[in-house]
Amino acid sequence: MEWLPPYLVAVVAAWLVANLTKVVISAVRNKKLSQKPAFATGGMPSAHTAPAVALTTAVGLREGVDSAIFALALVLAVVIMVDAVHARRAVGEQGVALQKLLSKTDQKPYLARGHKPLEVLVSALIGIAVGVVTFYL
Repeated sequence: MEWLPPYLVAVVAAWLVANLTKVVISAVRNKKLSQKPAFATGGMPSAHTAPAVALTTAVGLREGVDSAIFALALVLAVVIMVDAVHARRAVGEQGVALQKLLSKTDQKPYLARGHKPLEVLVSALIGIAVGVVTFYL
């Protein structure tokens, strides 16, 4: 895979692993296979966190954890994880409340869900694993 940028491989692979994991978890829970979870917001695992952490891991392994680009990737990953747990989760909870309020009307706003801390942690572990695997491939 010399012709592919290793950072891009890590990002795409982590995104695929996270989304396929969402599909599998949903299929086990609902006893029905659907691709919808791969494109839905929220849920286990975070398809934003895993690629961000995979990128950070790949950069750290290739460029060193004392490099400026690693610091940049780390800050990006932390911002994404904090956003997933706090801002996006709050918006999701407000969306649920809004849907309850509007349940007596014909309006049904789109519900964007955020992530629980455990979902982000699992996603970070997926990102680390994918980053390490892509580094050694």
